[in-house]
Order: sequence, then C-alpha cells, then structure tokens
Amino acid sequence: MRRSLVLVLLLAAAMVIFAANSLEDLKIRLFGGYAFTLHADPKATDVDYSYLEVGLDVLYPVAKNLDLGIGLGFAYLLSPEATPVFEGSQSTVDIFSVFKYSVELDRTSKVAIRAFGGTYWPIKAGFTFEDLKKPGYLFGIGVNYNKTLDELLVGVGVNFEIRFFENKIKIISIPLGANFEINF
Repeated sequence: MRRSLVLVLLLAAAMVIFAANSLEDLKIRLFGGYAFTLHADPKATDVDYSYLEVGLDVLYPVAKNLDLGIGLGFAYLLSPEATPVFEGSQSTVDIFSVFKYSVELDRTSKVAIRAFGGTYWPIKAGFTFEDLKKPGYLFGIGVNYNKTLDELLVGVGVNFEIRFFENKIKIISIPLGANFEINF
C-alpha cells in the first residue's frame, strides 16, 4: 500500500512539472538542515541517530499560493554507530513529491507549509541494481518562514519526518534548517 501511494505521488508531481507551460514559472528550492532524532530502531541509548540533510525541490505553481513538484535529497548520519537504521550505510539518496502551500504575511514575507513523501535508498559500497528493489519510505510535513531579499526567497523552518525501511519505523526526527528559493 505504501509503495503504491508513493508511486502515485511521484508520478503526479512529475506530470505537473512536465506539463508546465513555461519554464519561467518553475521554482527551485534548495534546503538543508540538522535532524534531531526522537526515535530510532534499533534502539541504543548511547548512539546519536541525528543526521544532516540537503536537497532541492523543483516546484510549479498550480494555483495561487499552491505549488506541486518533485524533490531530490541526501541524508548523512553523523554517527557511524547509527548505520543500522540505514541498513549498514551512513547516507541515503531521497526522491519525493512535494506539496507546498504559502500564506502571505506582507509583500515580502510568507509562511509556507510543505508536505512531502517518497522513497530513499541507502548508499552502500558495492551498489548493485538489486539494491533499488529494497527502498525505504519517507514522509514529512514542515513549516517555514520565508522572506524575499532581492528576488531570492530565504527562509528558516522546522519539519517532522518519518523514515521507514522494510515495514519497520526506523527514524522519527525533527529537521531544523534553512531554505533558499530561486524563481526563473
């Protein structure tokens, strides 16, 4: 069920991007943050499961203040002892669909609510195409405060993120970070 939902979300987001009438309307959002982990399986009290994440979203406005798109991310565990949550790897590649709704506060600032969901793959030495058959899943929602500075949208925010691998909850975290949005 989860795999089907992720596939439908990714296909819908990709169709919106490819159906864009004008590349001028596309937005590229770069983000990065530090994820405080609230829960991780397997549990080990002396292991830090926190990770850094960076990525980008390609968004297309479908209605006023509503953007849909696709994203690509990268997560890196800070502690080598935490690698069991990424199946023995210290990093992952993430592909996800994005839904973003913005509420304007004034002419130069707004609050954005961003929901996302997709898949991730641990990056391992000796990667083979068989590894693509065993993806993990990630879902999240976040709130950002954004301010426009000379045609560049800059923001800070917080997310709530869940990562699953092989039907077990592996990581529940709160990433805190910053984002930059470039409009063509």
